[in-house]
Amino acid sequence: LCNSLTRVSRHLRDEGWLEIMYDKESTSYSQFLEIVRNLKESEYVVDYHIQNLIVFPPKTQLYDHALIEDGSLLLQDKGSCMPVEALSPPPGSCVLDACSAPGMKTSQIASKVCGNWVAVLGGKPPPGAKVIAVERSTKRCQVLRDILQRSRGDKVTTVINQNFLEIDPQEYSEVDYIVVDPSCSGDGMVNRNALADSGISQEKLANLCFFQKKLLRHALSFPNVKKVVYSTCSLTREENEGVLEEVLSDIKNWKIAESIESWERRGEGEGYSACLRTLPYEDLCNGFFVAVLERTCENSDSLQEKFSIKEEPSLEVKSEAESNPLKAKKKKGDSECIDTENNSEKFSIKEEPSLEVKS
Repeated sequence: LCNSLTRVSRHLRDEGWLEIMYDKESTSYSQFLEIVRNLKESEYVVDYHIQNLIVFPPKTQLYDHALIEDGSLLLQDKGSCMPVEALSPPPGSCVLDACSAPGMKTSQIASKVCGNWVAVLGGKPPPGAKVIAVERSTKRCQVLRDILQRSRGDKVTTVINQNFLEIDPQEYSEVDYIVVDPSCSGDGMVNRNALADSGISQEKLANLCFFQKKLLRHALSFPNVKKVVYSTCSLTREENEGVLEEVLSDIKNWKIAESIESWERRGEGEGYSACLRTLPYEDLCNGFFVAVLERTCENSDSLQEKFSIKEEPSLEVKSEAESNPLKAKKKKGDSECIDTENNSEKFSIKEEPSLEVKS
């Protein structure tokens, strides 16, 4: 939101940096990784999968670079960029980030919902573009606000210092997409060029999985959410495919959707080929697991249409009651055949605002 890739590339070129060019149509992913491995000092390359991601050589000192200080560039591992890229919320959508801090991921979400809009160039973001950043830690919440201010993500982001599990889904009917990136064992993180030794006990792993499932179930309960991306920086199956297996067995009308089709490394086991996995040594980034869940039941458009159709007879009954009470009473009896137990939440008057759909 502070700059465009074109303007950043021009700035780097003026400083003496050289962009290594390649033709994606004729370059395989393995060939791209060789380009990355062979990057020299003052060289960079645009990523193979993520358009606005620039890859610099290892040990490049960028912490005090002008583009970092003004928010044009954010330092982030490619693995951490994968969840938002997989979700790909369109411009003008509303996205809730359930575990927001420190804020690089949230800034990436803000960039997605704003499309090509660059805040520093003026104008307004796309209508409806909104990010709701939820963070339960007060200390980390301040870090989140600072990073969003630097990246200009705060132009479209509302920060909520609260536990995501305490958020009432019914109060956020405008949410189209949710990012769930919970605490995990972190055994996919690279530390000093070696995999971090998690040394995690089975008890701690079980506790992590318990809360991961709880967070994901809560995200899937939002009334109008279309897609939810679930991700961890863990390599364990228990925290990844295992979490999905249990949650999706309890909650119907959701499926694992395809994402980033050009990514080769996929989930483990039957039924998880749509999930993504990154491996540190193979992909030259932190190990991550990413799964996009998509609602398969009727969307808000069809619910709104059904709601209006079902409400029309009640209006007609009211008008007929004034002229023919007996006939109206009969129709009222007919309407009682509706399964109120399964449909009261969808069609109650209280829920009417949640049927509004953004374009």
